[in-house]
Amino acid sequence: MLTDVLQLPRYERTDLPGSLSEIDWSALELRVQENVMERLVRRSQVLLEEQMRDTLTAVIDRASQTLAIELRDTLSQMLHETVARAVREELTRVHTEIAERGGPAQRPPPGRQGGSA
Repeated sequence: MLTDVLQLPRYERTDLPGSLSEIDWSALELRVQENVMERLVRRSQVLLEEQMRDTLTAVIDRASQTLAIELRDTLSQMLHETVARAVREELTRVHTEIAERGGPAQRPPPGRQGGSA
């Protein structure tokens, strides 16, 4: 988390001045600021990547569920329409075959009388 205490690198003895009066406070401030920013950026990138991955996973899961439902509904509708069309075509074929043989007049098959099945 960003609220964790950041571990700053220890400075080598050779990097440290001999006394407090010899410290270049602006240079030390800049160095500490750069170290803190570098660590914050690295940690925030990790956190953002984790949050992005979690968010994308949830979005992809929802989209997959929605897509599966839509595909199932579409397939079901197509299947019903295909079966209905096949039944109509078969009934029409049988009716035509009977009519061509000179059989008794029959009423037209369902779906051929001004409406559809």
